[in-house]
Amino acid sequence: MQGCKRAASFFFPLFFVLMMLCGAAVAGVPVSLCRHAASACLFGQGGEGEGEGEGEPYWVITKGWWGPREGHTTAVWDNKLWVLGGGGGGNNNDVWWSSDGVNWNLATANAGWTARRDHTTAVWDNKLWVLGGRDSSGAYKNDVWWSSDGVNWTRATSNAGWAGRSNHTTAVWDNKLWVLGGYGDSGYKNDVWWSSDGVNWNLATGSAGRTGRYGHTTAVWDNKLWVLGGLDGYGRKNDVWWSSDGVNWTQATGGLVGAVVTRRR
Repeated sequence: MQGCKRAASFFFPLFFVLMMLCGAAVAGVPVSLCRHAASACLFGQGGEGEGEGEGEPYWVITKGWWGPREGHTTAVWDNKLWVLGGGGGGNNNDVWWSSDGVNWNLATANAGWTARRDHTTAVWDNKLWVLGGRDSSGAYKNDVWWSSDGVNWTRATSNAGWAGRSNHTTAVWDNKLWVLGGYGDSGYKNDVWWSSDGVNWNLATGSAGRTGRYGHTTAVWDNKLWVLGGLDGYGRKNDVWWSSDGVNWTQATGGLVGAVVTRRR
């Protein structure tokens, strides 16, 4: 029996790798996940109740790397880099962290929120927050989730005041969470929302001065909210807007095509 165990501990990992390359799943671990973290699949023996009393081989993912993706989010929190969700061979709802940017650890392969992409992530109130995005069915989301450890996730609300959307922005400003613009079922958005708890949301304005857009960026600077660029119904933008209250918006520049050339000797 011991000889069989030793043989299994040698051949099963090799068998697993071959099966993984062939597109199969072993012991309940999705191949797509192990493709994303192949070096993280560790061989072991199960405990009582797993097999015939002595345990069956199983795989536990503890560390490795997150797979190729886009539409994910990254945050800096607890002196670590975090990567959350995104699309790559299907949408993901995994959460990874690193303390050096080289070695990555899987916080959870299946966060409470549904797999999604083009969501936003914020760090606020000593928590990680995930807001909105688009799930695998193409549905635009307006749920809000938070975690105090990156592993266990709590749903703050399943239906925030703002309509489901993706490619929006989220900012932390004036001790509040802010959601700005994005794209949803009704098209391009230029509304602005805020919350002081992540649960109850208030409309600052349903129509900010700028055109509805998605793929823009938002910054907090000089005690103001700033919105830069993006894509509206007419094309890519390079205008810049700011607000000191989230309600009233001022255009800093309308954007120019080309560049200013200065002659120098």
